[in-house]
Amino acid sequence: MGGLGARIGTERVRARHLLPFKRSQATRRYLQPTHHATGTVAAASTKEGTPPMATTELAELLPAERRLLDTARAGESCDLIDPEAEPTPDEVADWNDPDREIRAVFLAKLITHRHPGPHLEKVAMRGAIITGRLEVIGPIAIVEIDSRYCRFDDDVSFRDEVTFSGHARFDAARFDGDARFDARFSGDARFDAARFDGDARFDAARFDGHAGFEAARFNRDARFDAATFNGDARFEASTFNGDAGFDTATFNEVALFYKARFSETASFDASRFSEVAWFHSATFSADAWFHSATFGADARFDAATFNGDARFDAATFNGDARFEASTFTELSSLSLDKTLGGVVSFERTRFGGPINGVWAARRVVFDEVRFFEPVTVRLFCPSLSLVNVELRSGGTLQVRGDIDATAATFGARTTISDPGTGDWNDWLAGPHQRRVVGGKVSHEERAALAEHVLSAIAKPTSVWSLRRATVADLELSAIDLTDCRFAGAHGLDRMRIDSACTLPTTPTGTGFRRPLRFTRRDAIAEERIWREQHATWEKASTSAPDDPVVVATDSVNMDDTTDPSAPDRGADTAPPDATLIAGIYRSLRKGLEDSSNEPGAADFYYGEMEMRRLAHRTASATGRKTSLAEHWLLTAYWAVSGYGLRAWRAFAAIAALIMLGAIVFATVGVKDPPGSTREVSLVDRPTGAVYYVDVDKPSFNWGDAFELAGRNSVALLRNPSNTPDLTPIGTATDIALRLSVPVLLALAVLAIRGRTKR
Repeated sequence: MGGLGARIGTERVRARHLLPFKRSQATRRYLQPTHHATGTVAAASTKEGTPPMATTELAELLPAERRLLDTARAGESCDLIDPEAEPTPDEVADWNDPDREIRAVFLAKLITHRHPGPHLEKVAMRGAIITGRLEVIGPIAIVEIDSRYCRFDDDVSFRDEVTFSGHARFDAARFDGDARFDARFSGDARFDAARFDGDARFDAARFDGHAGFEAARFNRDARFDAATFNGDARFEASTFNGDAGFDTATFNEVALFYKARFSETASFDASRFSEVAWFHSATFSADAWFHSATFGADARFDAATFNGDARFDAATFNGDARFEASTFTELSSLSLDKTLGGVVSFERTRFGGPINGVWAARRVVFDEVRFFEPVTVRLFCPSLSLVNVELRSGGTLQVRGDIDATAATFGARTTISDPGTGDWNDWLAGPHQRRVVGGKVSHEERAALAEHVLSAIAKPTSVWSLRRATVADLELSAIDLTDCRFAGAHGLDRMRIDSACTLPTTPTGTGFRRPLRFTRRDAIAEERIWREQHATWEKASTSAPDDPVVVATDSVNMDDTTDPSAPDRGADTAPPDATLIAGIYRSLRKGLEDSSNEPGAADFYYGEMEMRRLAHRTASATGRKTSLAEHWLLTAYWAVSGYGLRAWRAFAAIAALIMLGAIVFATVGVKDPPGSTREVSLVDRPTGAVYYVDVDKPSFNWGDAFELAGRNSVALLRNPSNTPDLTPIGTATDIALRLSVPVLLALAVLAIRGRTKR
């Protein structure tokens, strides 16, 4: 247990060794069994109004009784076996030596000060065989007792306000009948390596010192309902072959169930753990019930195995709840309905069954978790970590909070959605009560934790990282993707983003470096970060939200605003190069096109082209830069039509070309007419004479220039017979108009279609 002690030390738990005794490495056979008959003797009650003790004649003491009486009076231990021996439970069961027999009625008198003689401070014996029914009914005080390696052949009962005044040691004892200890232990109570073959009942027992049940074996039901442990409760490596009941039990110090094994139902309903509850490597072969349990500090279920239903409904984790490297088999399920926690970690856990319930926590970690069956998680938490999680059969994640899905694998159809606040408003706001014996009381710690969690409930669900994730089967619904990073994700072209999701948009204001406004469009976080470093976007006014606060180890600290276990969002802020960002846009665009979201796909196409146009500013991952020719070509494409997505730019370009053409035609594009021309002014019919007059040709004015530029820009409306003689410059302008304007008209129509197509 040295390794365990070291780990407990890291949790700030004081390791206590309760009355250690020397252990021998040798085992031996004791006395050969002999055949004899024993009687059943019960201790009588000492309560007023009840009969005196049984009238069994004790004048003739048995050898072991005489020896025990003498050693007790001398303040020594009565060793009926080799002091160095450590018999196994099976060897103890084979004992049949009359020289070690002590009648229960004699022992009852001895430990309750009712045997004639001086007052005894302690009764100590090793290797005794207690015959008959041992029953002590209080109120009465019992001397310090040490009964290591003893066997109780019949029922043992201490009830009705029995108090063990000193330490009570039953290490390696064997109880063949039922054992009832409805008593108060003023000192340490040691049942290490004890074996209970009948029912073990410690209902309402009170342990003022340390309670040791290390390596104890309960072959039938073990009940500790309403028990109070004021010292450490140690159940390391204990075995519960029957039902184990700790309902409404109170653990005021450390509760250690390290490597405990529960073969049947383990019930901790409404139990309270004030300090660390350690269930590391515990095995729950059947159901494990923690309804309304309260964990005041850390709850450790690391490497635990659950083969039945694990129910933590309405449980409260004020400290860290860790299920790291635990296993929930295909026969198990985890229920967390109305559970409220601080930091809840399932890192490296394997889930073969479902998770049920609507629950809330300040932070939840599913890093490296494997879900083998379809999973439905309904969770409210400011921070959910799904780093390297694997959902082999998909499922539905209804989450209210921030999600980190870095390197996650969504192996089948999976939906991440924002369920709103209705599921939590019904119970998270209170009133919060705690079950106790006899009713319910106000649960102030739970109320304080709920109030702190509720402060973030107005914030919508956001996914801020899908880096290196496999997302081909992922669908996002009503998710805020303003700060989401997609670099390195696989299957983006098949991921579905519905219209209710929120994406970051381009800046709408102006600045010194950017005097003109950007056209409003959806973008991704990588482009924003890249532009802040290499282009003209100013630093965003709204940064990624702060990570949620952390719960202190021992209690809820509402003033604490940082979580050292939470990932650092600023640790990897360097964006990928522009070429890779363009590839991200291309994949996202295809996914939106396949889902018939043409307007959204148009924005992603615009972002892709922008990254291609600006890629020459930085080297790509391969060290190559985009050629200037491609850059200027894309720049022209962007300027005249916004990559075929901005109709107003195309129409503006058409108007500019017509204006330019008109200016050319009005100045240098049309040949000047000759100085004058002769027109017929009069015809003399009798003589046939024709008289002429010289008339100046009309000049080519601005109106004619605009008319010519407009007609020539649309080739189908051209009237060659009325076209004036053009200069070489005019001819070139005419050709440019004929080629450019139809293209720009097509781009304008394409842009309109892209914005209106459904």
